[in-house]
Amino acid sequence: MAYYNPLQVETIFQETVRLIAASPSERIQINLIDRFLDFIEGNEQKFESYLTQIIYLLPELPNSLIYAGVKPQTFEYFLRKLEKSLSILAGDSVSDFLSKRIEQYRDILIRMYQWVGVEYGVDSRANALAATMSTNLDANNAVLIPVVEEFDGVYSGRLRKLHVEVFAKSDSKFELKPTFGVIGADAGSFIKPVEDAVDFLASETNQNIRARKASIFFETPHSWHAGKSANLAIAGAFYCELLKAEDLQEQFRINPAACITGEIDGHGNVLPVAYNTLQLKIEAAFYSWVQVLVVPIKQLEEAKKITQHLHNEYPNRDLPVIAVSHLKELFFDRRVSLYHKTDALNHTLKKVWKRRNSAAIAIILITLLVIIGRLVYGPVDRNPDHFDLLPNEIVILNKSGLEIKRIAVDPINIEQASVPETEIRHELVEILDIDQDGNNEVLLNIQNEEFTDSKIIMMNSDLKDTLWINELIFDVEYEKHPDQYLHEYRPRVIKHDDIDHDGEIEIIATMDQQVHFQGHVWILDAKTGELEQSLKNTGWFLQIEMNDRECNLNSV
Repeated sequence: MAYYNPLQVETIFQETVRLIAASPSERIQINLIDRFLDFIEGNEQKFESYLTQIIYLLPELPNSLIYAGVKPQTFEYFLRKLEKSLSILAGDSVSDFLSKRIEQYRDILIRMYQWVGVEYGVDSRANALAATMSTNLDANNAVLIPVVEEFDGVYSGRLRKLHVEVFAKSDSKFELKPTFGVIGADAGSFIKPVEDAVDFLASETNQNIRARKASIFFETPHSWHAGKSANLAIAGAFYCELLKAEDLQEQFRINPAACITGEIDGHGNVLPVAYNTLQLKIEAAFYSWVQVLVVPIKQLEEAKKITQHLHNEYPNRDLPVIAVSHLKELFFDRRVSLYHKTDALNHTLKKVWKRRNSAAIAIILITLLVIIGRLVYGPVDRNPDHFDLLPNEIVILNKSGLEIKRIAVDPINIEQASVPETEIRHELVEILDIDQDGNNEVLLNIQNEEFTDSKIIMMNSDLKDTLWINELIFDVEYEKHPDQYLHEYRPRVIKHDDIDHDGEIEIIATMDQQVHFQGHVWILDAKTGELEQSLKNTGWFLQIEMNDRECNLNSV
């Protein structure tokens, strides 16, 4: 056992406690505690009183930004030290505290491994944690940047979430006000290239963007900033906020799952970051939920080498690296920026509403509201006449081809209704006038994706109510095959006609049994959906041909 000078232990303990109290960074606090645990390793029992006090200083880690960028194995090694300490400590209070911290840290470790595509621990919490990862992608007006944090001469990469918020118009120039501390020789001017680059881009794109003032702040409090490697991200976020402030019809937003690093000059050209920080910044993005990393084009090859090395260790973690040479290129790749265009009507209405006190504008506004009311209600002629098919919708149209209603269906219905007539088709819609009053009803032949739920639905002429639904469940006996007990059927072809010439319309539908090869023809009452007649066949029916005299069936 190594000899420890009691005064030395006390001195190191007091210095550790002082540094923890002085540091706002939870990561540095954990590093300090980790270092103290290393110092007393093998003698934890002897220094139990010190261990007890240091354990109470373990911080909560409520924000994933705190530990993003930490290699999972490094955090796991620290967690093992805490578990060892738990077996040594006496006392319910400290044991309970440490147990709760260990449980929280274990949940975090599961998440860290999930980020790099590794299953860690057979635990039901993993699924819940996977779901919470998506919350990292919901940040509004934010952009992720990788930074380098230093502790006692040791450097590590981590993520920060940066926000830009426009708060006022400016008389002359674009202005950015950082709300965090800035250190370094260029602390007073580090943001000037960003202002000039955004001004240059606004002029080049001819967007008629007015000069405005904006603030920059980090999501994590007490953050200090050094260097210019975040300037590309700041410029991109600032430009997006200016588009939003102008309420332009076409807008961009930085993808909240993208991580951006790069310096920038006053013309928007992207400059390299310090080469001795590049690897740590890439690691910060790799050991996190980041979906794409943006680097200066001059550092693309080096970035790919670093990423490939990390990928070799974690083959399930895929981090695309995108290189840009100019600020505007952030908006060329949909993985980096998200594009949104407001439709012309809504955009115009918003513009008019802002100027609603003008008499001329009020007239335009009233006119637009009348048009919108007409669009909401639809065409005057609301009698169904024909239909059109979209990938997951049926569009019911009137005689003039104007849209009356859209009906959402599983895409499988559209796919089967679109096959050539020579194949087994799924007739999706039949338009008919069941009571001969001049207003057409709509018959729908609907299935779900798994073919486990089939039904025929008759809707009234205004498409607001359902007249009846037949779920096609019939008990049909097969004397020579009693094992065929399934009684759910899938409709294929549907037609309508007055089969028995009694003045009432009937529905003629061919049915396939879900699993077996028997085919059926049902004749249903068009007003009620009730079964009137049925015909069994040893094969499926492909087509129905109707004429005034008879109904001809072609089967397979």
